[in-house]
Amino acid sequence: MAKGEFQLHLDGLQDVYFRELDRNSRLAEQLKTYNKDEEIAKRDAKIDRLWRNSLYVMLDKEKERAEVFIKKHHKSCRNNTIRYELQGTGIGTIIKIICPVCGEIEDITDSDSW
Repeated sequence: MAKGEFQLHLDGLQDVYFRELDRNSRLAEQLKTYNKDEEIAKRDAKIDRLWRNSLYVMLDKEKERAEVFIKKHHKSCRNNTIRYELQGTGIGTIIKIICPVCGEIEDITDSDSW
């Protein structure tokens, strides 16, 4: 290895070293001001806002049933578009999934959770 190449490698390593020192200092400063309770409160507020503004949050069983239906119709109908129909009942929400290509409708509601 020529002397010039060695110096280039050394300079590169030195740049990396100083970048990491700077990063370490910034992270140490950030850690000093970190407030776990404040971050948890922010996270909880974000989750609450998402929950309140969502049209409907599917339960695990409903999501699994929807995925099976989607895979089946993606394969059989070459369909990439699925429609959902939500119907409130007063005790829960009925969820139907619809393939707009063949017209099949399936109720994926997990009424056990009502």
